[in-house]
Amino acid sequence: MNLPCLVSTTVKTEKTETKYQDWLNALTYLYPNKILCPNSLQCFDDCLKASGRLTMNKKKMVARTKLFYQDFDVFFSILLGELHKVHQKAKKKNKKFAYRPNGTSDTAKIVKKLLSLPKHQQPFDVLYDYTKIPQRVIEYINDDSYHLTFSYDGTNDKWASYFLKNKVCNVSVVFDVKRGEPLPTHHIIGDNAYQVIDGDLDDLRHKDIKQVIVGLRAKGKATKNIDKGGSFVQKPIKLLSETYY
Repeated sequence: MNLPCLVSTTVKTEKTETKYQDWLNALTYLYPNKILCPNSLQCFDDCLKASGRLTMNKKKMVARTKLFYQDFDVFFSILLGELHKVHQKAKKKNKKFAYRPNGTSDTAKIVKKLLSLPKHQQPFDVLYDYTKIPQRVIEYINDDSYHLTFSYDGTNDKWASYFLKNKVCNVSVVFDVKRGEPLPTHHIIGDNAYQVIDGDLDDLRHKDIKQVIVGLRAKGKATKNIDKGGSFVQKPIKLLSETYY
């Protein structure tokens, strides 16, 4: 099998490294399905797999995913080797390395395997993800080794509100906002309005301030399906006089 690299960079990771010049940033992109993304009912059809560079890399994503399923031990061995190379590169440049295992998936398999390694053998400085699985957030609620941002999909209000109100983790929201246009300053989840920060500027979510919404602009197919009903993309709303968090 002519296997592509398992560790990738994107326009966003490049933005991250420009903004934070003391960090390297990389992700792994698998080809999503409803097993790898179990809570993807609202966003599966509009997935990032159909946006930006990823539209041109479908074959690479499929090849990675086949190996992930067919021989995870080999997959993990190759992944570990690639991560060590990036981590060593970061060290030589006096930088740190932030790795996101789930670029277009939401599975704990890679995460658990990486975190099972002794701390001194873990080939990264920060491990982080977005997830729509509330149980995963709860599992790692007191674990600094894995940073999570909960993904709002328009139907998981209860969990999103709980996580924000109790400062468990931040929540990402995809907005009907075009590239280059400003995101709303605040957005309501549950009974409260929260500050929105621009999550498109970089991908180092562990550096975000607490109790905020990480705003993202709709990309790819998501920009075309906003008004079709059932979309996870939220329209900015004009707030009057709320007490903001």
